[in-house]
Amino acid sequence: MPSLSPHQRNAATAERLRPSMQAEGATLNGLRVWTRAELAQVWEYFPDREALTRLLPHRTWHAIRHQAGRLGLTRPKRAWTAAEVSRLGRLYSTGTKEEITRAFPGRAWDAIASTARRHGFRRDRKPYTTIGVIALDALRQKCFERNMVMRDLDELVGSKGYFRKASWIASGRIDFGTVVKAIEALGGKVSAVWSEELEL
Repeated sequence: MPSLSPHQRNAATAERLRPSMQAEGATLNGLRVWTRAELAQVWEYFPDREALTRLLPHRTWHAIRHQAGRLGLTRPKRAWTAAEVSRLGRLYSTGTKEEITRAFPGRAWDAIASTARRHGFRRDRKPYTTIGVIALDALRQKCFERNMVMRDLDELVGSKGYFRKASWIASGRIDFGTVVKAIEALGGKVSAVWSEELEL
């Protein structure tokens, strides 16, 4: 009986170990197995590199392209026509996401937003919703007035995504040390008001 080539042996070993790799979620090299959800995102957004690297931050662009190739996604990116760009410019600032995506069938929102940014289109900003915590609400309002986003605030005070991720929602508590630091960084001051003073 002829012996198998190294390539054939490796392929046979990989096939034999595939169920255990799927169960453990990692390959023999320790790399994370691609999930169906991840492959669905590649299928939907490829070749939009910006969208995919944001959606799959733990995957390199090389790995994403490799999976796209396995899925047969080698088609070139559909170019935007001048008429589409003009229509996007009219809709982007005030239209809802649903209205805008309906106007561009076959194009995902991330791809539309990427094209809008590339052409300098901006969406009208809306004030941050109030949370019911005076210090945090005042801070977010000041950021809105200064045309700052929460990412800017994180970078200013080194808060590692606390404001951008709205971490108070997941944790259920406010990090007042970080909030006070941000208020002071914007030139504000924090003072205490006692309940008996409010009654006077």
